[in-house]
Parts: sequence; C-alpha cells; structure tokens
Amino acid sequence: MNPRNLTFALIFLSVIVSGIRVTPVLANTPDSVTRLRLLIPLYIYPTWWDPETYQWDEIAEAQSQIPTTAIINPNNGPGGNCPNADYQEGLRALRDAGVTILGYVYTDYARRDIGEVKGEIDQYSNTCFDIDGIFLDGVSNKVSNIGYYQELYTYVRSLPDLDCVFLNPGARTHELYLNVSDTIVIFEDYSINWPEYEPDDYVAAYAAERFAILGHTLLDTEPLVEYTNLAVERNIGHIYLTDDIMPNPWDDLPSFFDTLLTAMAPKSNPVPEPIALFLFGVGLTGVFVSRGR
Repeated sequence: MNPRNLTFALIFLSVIVSGIRVTPVLANTPDSVTRLRLLIPLYIYPTWWDPETYQWDEIAEAQSQIPTTAIINPNNGPGGNCPNADYQEGLRALRDAGVTILGYVYTDYARRDIGEVKGEIDQYSNTCFDIDGIFLDGVSNKVSNIGYYQELYTYVRSLPDLDCVFLNPGARTHELYLNVSDTIVIFEDYSINWPEYEPDDYVAAYAAERFAILGHTLLDTEPLVEYTNLAVERNIGHIYLTDDIMPNPWDDLPSFFDTLLTAMAPKSNPVPEPIALFLFGVGLTGVFVSRGR
C-alpha cells in the first residue's frame, strides 16, 4: 500500500473515533431526540360511572405514551374546600397513572384581589385534592404587574404540597415572567394561527419545558405532525391541540386524541450511533487500503 494512502486512512479513522467521544448532542435541535409533553385543560366533569362519557381514563392512559399534565377546574376554581366524590375518583386515577395535576385559578390580569387568589390556592393545597401545582389563568403580560405574580409564585412555592406554577397569558410575554413561573403558556389561540406565530428571541435560550402552547379549532388532522414539529423547532416543551371550538374549547377531548399522541411521540434522532460511525470509518479505511494496493 502507498504509505501516503495508509497515513491518510489512519488519520481519517482517528478523526472518526475521536468524534465519537467529543461530539455533543444538543437539546431541541433537529439532530436530537425531543420529548414533547401534553398539557391538557381538563375542564371536563369526571363521569367515572358512565363509560360512554368518561374521558379522564384516556388522560391516565396517555401518560404511558407522553408525559402528561392535566389542569383541573371543578368550578372556575376549586369550588369549595374539598372535591366531591366524582372528582376524588377521577383524581385518584390520574395520580395512580403518574399524571401531573394542576389546579385552575383565575387572576383577571392582575385585577383580582390577591387575597382571593391565595384563598383558592389554599383550597387546592389541602390534602383533599393532593395535586402538584397551580395553573394561573387570565395572566397579565405587562411588566408593571410582575410584582403581583411574584407574590403568588412565592406563596405557592412556600406551600409544602405544591411544587410548580404555570402562568397563562396566552401570548408573547416579557422575559421577566420566567422569574415568577415554572412554565408559561405563550400561545393560546386558533390552531391555524400557530404556523405564523413568532416566539420572542429569548425563548430559545431556556429549557423547552418552560414554555407551552394551547391550540383549538383544529378541524383537520393533516397539520398535526407539522404543528408538533414546529413546537420542537421553536423550543416549546408542552403542547395541546384540539378540534373543540369556542366559546369553550376545553370541555371535550379532541376527536383525534390518539392521533395527537402519535404526532407528539419523541422525535427520532438521525445522528448515527457511535458504533455505526466507527464501522463507517473502518469501512472507508478499507477502501483506502484496497485502492493503495
């Protein structure tokens, strides 16, 4: 074999092997596996006694495929000190499945008396609910209202049984709101508007699970894969799309729920496995050696 060819082949193989050790796989890029999470406004009564209308079991089953967070809303908030027997049955099924559960509280864009808001948080905090966190709805995205949500965030996180706070302004929001939340819904709108939506530049700098979108009135399943891929490209970690319509698009599961879960499945990683890179390099080395003979 020509010594020059052998030297080149060995250098090439060395580069391939060394690349196996040091090449990073970046999160939320086309070359990485990205796992979307399901964030579902579960504003549906748990009719556990009626298989024809009961839907909470589908949420529990979804957890086995997609990490799932469900927002419960018994009565535009907790609706009392403890959930009724039906809600207790539904909540038990979600907990047993490992679903993350959030309690709904409305804030009226920082206009609602903060004492009332804390009172509803307290109702969720008692052991009757046994949930994981709070979903604050009707959230302002104005910098002037940061203090209001800072107080609520600190209050929730001070309670021993609540671990997270989701904010829902439903629109682009100042970056400072990331300091007073664990996750922000930055898009709540007709699904058809999702492709044209442009996230703020700062979104790409944070972990994907800090952001969520809720899209309704999706009357065709064809865009599901495109829309979920857009969520990955835009660094969105939580997503929900439904064909339910206004004025309350969260009072029923989408007719294509199973298709949605399939579209949200972890995105494949096209980066070759290390052993494949190694064998590829060995094969090319063999080609150089053969040609040099």
